[in-house]
Amino acid sequence: MSHQCSASCTAGWAPSRKCHCASCGENFSTVGNFDKHRQGGYCTPPADAGLERNKRGVWQSPGEVDIRERFEAAQT
Repeated sequence: MSHQCSASCTAGWAPSRKCHCASCGENFSTVGNFDKHRQGGYCTPPADAGLERNKRGVWQSPGEVDIRERFEAAQT
């Protein structure tokens, strides 16, 4: 099931994604990574905040392991 924060947000996110920004529509792996991109109450481009986008389109810290990606890799 996919969700949207508003009619204008086209990003959508699945419940397994931990943190969605209603302002910019990006998805983050943790609340901490969400906070990194919100500098002074405004959205900073996630890459400028030192985050990397994983294969599922979720922004995470460099070297962070995406548990779902690891699980799916083990199934193949």
